[in-house]
Amino acid sequence: MAVSITDAVKRFGTETAVDGISVEIPEGAFFTVLGPSGCGKSTLLRLIAGLEPLDGGEIRLGGATASGAGIHVPPEDRDVAVVFQTYALWPHMDVTGNVSFPLECDGMPRVRAREAAQTHLQTVSLTPYATRKPAELSGGQRQRVALARCLASGARIVLMDEPLANLDPHLRTRMEEELAAFHAASGATIIYITHDQREAMALATRIAVMENGRFAQEGTPEEVHDRPASEHVARFIGQSAVLQARFADGLADLGPAQVPLTEAARHRQGPGRVVIRPADLSRTDPGSPGALRGTVSRVTYRGGHWEALAEVPGLAEPLPFTCARPLQRGEAVSLRAGPVWAMA
Repeated sequence: MAVSITDAVKRFGTETAVDGISVEIPEGAFFTVLGPSGCGKSTLLRLIAGLEPLDGGEIRLGGATASGAGIHVPPEDRDVAVVFQTYALWPHMDVTGNVSFPLECDGMPRVRAREAAQTHLQTVSLTPYATRKPAELSGGQRQRVALARCLASGARIVLMDEPLANLDPHLRTRMEEELAAFHAASGATIIYITHDQREAMALATRIAVMENGRFAQEGTPEEVHDRPASEHVARFIGQSAVLQARFADGLADLGPAQVPLTEAARHRQGPGRVVIRPADLSRTDPGSPGALRGTVSRVTYRGGHWEALAEVPGLAEPLPFTCARPLQRGEAVSLRAGPVWAMA
């Protein structure tokens, strides 16, 4: 089902947690809400689930009003499944029992429900663990049980609140693959809450970056990364330097050098800011026209490449770049900037 949110507002006392959010989430999307702790993203998820009432605005699920003026459909009647950070599994039930529980709640006989659960366990590769209790499973396996339970519920909207936050980095990567497979298998509309921008970029078909109860920008991962609408978005998504510049004739004058603007920004004139990301920079000869000459101030080996910062005299921030060969702090470097994105 599609999800439509119009001017949603939620207050807790004098604090506004969700401040007039409007968005259209198409059916079958993997929609990620990305933001720091306290920005209101989990509250938004609870509003969609029906776990909190709206103070203003409207939420429509599959075209029907679920929350609005004088309307609050209870969570159990919304055809929505929720995967919490803590998985919320029944500790006294085995894996099959946890997955078959939604089917039994819908009136299916226990034996048939447990048989039907096996199909969903096979989807998430948990058939060998069908008779184990949650305490006998790893974090990743418990997460897959929660996903299988969502499949069994038949919900057309699945809400996930930081589901990978408790997992180690290696397992997180594996679970991202599991989530992508789950999305493809279920065809559900997924709304996914996270503070991890790498995780969001890996999974989402669309991303909303949230700040202080509002969406700072909403779009595809490429749009949000390559054409950030604000400095907050530019700094929250990936590495970047945000620099003052003066625009003229398709170029951005940074002071030490002029760099070209992207096609969409070449019309810009006057003062503004540019966003420079590692992919925009490449090593060049010191004497090359437009070279930004500086000194390496930080180097981190990332397995197969090095991430570095270069301090360039005349620039207010160091430039982030990558290199395929070892670098040393204090080493002189010359960088050429490809087309860069311009902000107001």
